Amino acid sequence: ASLPPVSTPAYLSQLLKEHKLNKRTVIWEAGLERSTGYMIFLGKRNPKRNTLLSIALAMQLTLAETQRLLKIAQRGELYPKSRRDAAIVYCIHHHLKPIDAGILLDQIGEEPLS
Repeated sequence: ASLPPVSTPAYLSQLLKEHKLNKRTVIWEAGLERSTGYMIFLGKRNPKRNTLLSIALAMQLTLAETQRLLKIAQRGELYPKSRRDAAIVYCIHHHLKPIDAGILLDQIGEEPLS
């Protein structure tokens, strides 16, 4: 059976609870502007794929949680055949912070997250 549809902010709230995190820390770790971050968590702003990836890394989400977040937000799941996406999958598996993921992407000549 498929899961009932859930909104991006509802899923983010659920993940915050499950991972025992707070919005302020996640927004800061993701390198987001404070008001932008809160708008995303409140559902008043539809985040871009890179923003969601930064949030996923800041929250230390698993690959499955990250893929579900991207799917719910209709932002295109990570595709391992894409070099950049493969690097992001690596960052997720190794629990890299968004800033470190950005450094890695820069080192391999790929588009940064922000």
